[in-house]
Amino acid sequence: MGEIPTRVLSGQSEEFSRLRGQWFKYQEIDVMPTFDPAYLLLHPHEKREAWNDLKEVLRRMRQED
Repeated sequence: MGEIPTRVLSGQSEEFSRLRGQWFKYQEIDVMPTFDPAYLLLHPHEKREAWNDLKEVLRRMRQED
């Protein structure tokens, strides 16, 4: 989702690095902030963290089935 959408939806002003990977609710929907794809193109060393975030989202989706 990226930093700006995370700030808008969460209403948080903390550093994105503290928000990334942490669940929050937006209109009763579980949301996990992660890196924007454009950011990953510029910072490929963060891809592992983004992949870990996506795996956590998949785990949560499987639990809700």
